[in-house]
Amino acid sequence: MKRIAAGAFALALLATTAGAWQGLSPEGAGFEAALPGAPVYETSRSSTPVGKVVEHQYRLEGEAASFWITWTDLPRAALWFQSRDGILDRVRRSYAERDELQAGSFEAVSLGDHAGRELAYRENASSAEGRVRTFLVGRRLYVFDAAWTSPGRAQAERFFDSLQLQAP
Repeated sequence: MKRIAAGAFALALLATTAGAWQGLSPEGAGFEAALPGAPVYETSRSSTPVGKVVEHQYRLEGEAASFWITWTDLPRAALWFQSRDGILDRVRRSYAERDELQAGSFEAVSLGDHAGRELAYRENASSAEGRVRTFLVGRRLYVFDAAWTSPGRAQAERFFDSLQLQAP
């Protein structure tokens, strides 16, 4: 599977070998997840009109399924200019504007006490489909993304079922 990302949610792909499922709970990140192998971690920094932003990302690409976990502490000023739903919709639009994706439904979801949104999508160049779940907890924006071909659907479901959020 190949994805080209845009904007603040830029995703660089790196092939990794999927192994045994392992838990991921970075100290201070406020989430837990399970992945079918060891992900790659990286950060990126950018300046926005409302302040500096540091984006943290774990990614794992496999043959049947790929996973991305991104979290960003938004500047306080970002919340002055846009509502929680507006911020989550901005993530939806960043996916919908990608030429290589066909965005589908955008539904309400919850993870424990945290309300969020889930976007379903298909990749135009392959038979892959995917889902991205977004949550705003305080000022922290979480984006959990999985894309898969038919054999990887069970891995994606296991990933989404494993997600847990805590207040950062």
